[in-house]
Amino acid sequence: MSKYSEWGPTELFGLIDNPIANIHSMLEIDAMYLQTAITNLEVAKEQKTQIELAVHDLTNHHDVKLLEAYDWGDEIDLIDGSDLPGYINAIERLEEAYSNYLQSLATVHIFCALSLEAHINQQAMKLLVGRMRNEFDRFSLEAKWLTLPVLLGHESYDAGAEPFQGFSKLVKVRNTLVHFKSSSDKWQRSIKPAEKASFGLSLEEAQSSVDTAKRMLLQLSDLLVVDKPLWLTAESRRFFQINVTSVEGCKTPVAEG
Repeated sequence: MSKYSEWGPTELFGLIDNPIANIHSMLEIDAMYLQTAITNLEVAKEQKTQIELAVHDLTNHHDVKLLEAYDWGDEIDLIDGSDLPGYINAIERLEEAYSNYLQSLATVHIFCALSLEAHINQQAMKLLVGRMRNEFDRFSLEAKWLTLPVLLGHESYDAGAEPFQGFSKLVKVRNTLVHFKSSSDKWQRSIKPAEKASFGLSLEEAQSSVDTAKRMLLQLSDLLVVDKPLWLTAESRRFFQINVTSVEGCKTPVAEG
């Protein structure tokens, strides 16, 4: 993201029409992926409130008290659809609330991993050449992050410490979600679905993935002794890096962004 990223249409169109300027743009897809994760984390926080409201409605439904009074347990006869319709509707509202929430949490993990994968590949394209670059493409994601600093003559991450340990966990969670194996869980009268701890589908673990992604990106800049990505701290939602250079004969050079 350059200083031109914050320009409006008037400034940018002025440059485009200016015959003395060369303009090049590049999509910063790593930034776009990370912002997608951050946005979904905020959405998940709001959806958690909707779950709490749905749980409250369900636990206070008069049919729940009827179930308890007759000790019908978890078995509900749905053959003709006439038994406890209000209770079933309340369950469906809770199911919808949970579905939206889990979707947002899964998106956080997957796009954090995508951002880190895109970023390390972009850095390798810029900094490696020839056979070294080709060999690098064959590495696993974790190996790429450990190896790139070493290939460039720098120290690398401590694989046994944070943030790399959190990164390894993020990769495992992403793989579990992407290669998901479905299972059926019995609905408990405790209202909420069975916990999916191994899937990372909780606010705490989603927040951890975002924090880990940011720390990995910042530490890579330190290890490689390069500038930190501006989009890590900027609040802009524009994901194009705009570089502007002057052409021969220009009396007033245009700075590169």
